[in-house]
Amino acid sequence: MQISIKDIIRIYENEDMSTVVEVFVNRIDAIDDEVETLTELKRIANDFLQIMLKYVMEYLSEPDYDYWFFAGLTGDIFTQYYSFTNLSSDSASGYLAEDNPAQFYEYTFLKCGYAATFVSGAEV
Repeated sequence: MQISIKDIIRIYENEDMSTVVEVFVNRIDAIDDEVETLTELKRIANDFLQIMLKYVMEYLSEPDYDYWFFAGLTGDIFTQYYSFTNLSSDSASGYLAEDNPAQFYEYTFLKCGYAATFVSGAEV
């Protein structure tokens, strides 16, 4: 089947097609806004995590144990997205903690000389 250029132009210039294109463009713009919002939220959460880790470790007199220290220790600094499964996390630590989060996080703190007890979200 062949469609002539003239017919393609006529379809494109049709008022109904213009409406379809406008709706499509508006939806793409809305998706862009949502992605920007989620990106900003992720940045805020990362900033909060960095500040809290710094504060807690300074309180424990361990100023060298900051966000970047833990990111290196857990492998997160090397992989920002690490999943071939249905994992909802976007980091190496999320992947490594998937099967046994208590073991992973307690072992992470043990590597820097601290005993830790993992408390799940349900226990909080």
